[in-house]
Amino acid sequence: EVLAGGSALAEAASTAEVVVNGVVGFAGLPVTLAALESGRRLCLANKESLIAAGPVVR
Repeated sequence: EVLAGGSALAEAASTAEVVVNGVVGFAGLPVTLAALESGRRLCLANKESLIAAGPVVR
């Protein structure tokens, strides 16, 4: 399956077993949220996700 577009990373993050998010800037926030909402294990290498949504990510 080939995914493309703005929601492609978030869609992939919601189906993966482990998500390693190293997307630069705030573009990584939807990926982080999708992974957490889906109950996936998240390895975060994106500080903007913590800065912008720290209480949610925590």
